[in-house]
Amino acid sequence: MEKVVAEGLESKFKLTKSFKTTNMVLFDSKLKIKKYATVNQIMNEFYRLRLEYYEKRKVSRNTTIIGNCFIRSFSKALVSCFLSFLYIIRNGLYPS
Repeated sequence: MEKVVAEGLESKFKLTKSFKTTNMVLFDSKLKIKKYATVNQIMNEFYRLRLEYYEKRKVSRNTTIIGNCFIRSFSKALVSCFLSFLYIIRNGLYPS
């Protein structure tokens, strides 16, 4: 273990790796080919895009959750009303 620590954990277990960044050609957020000079340019471009999609997903999930809550509360009220109706029928309080 001391030998591994002396060599360096990152290099021994190959946890880090360097890449050449001279030819970074990618599709941008508008699906057009673009050449980036630095990694920070790529991060800035796609950070905005991911943030936009995160907001859309958040709104969609909140809408779904609110809809499910409404359906469950309506179902609970419907079942409650049905059970009280059965109770009235069983006790003979409702004319047949």
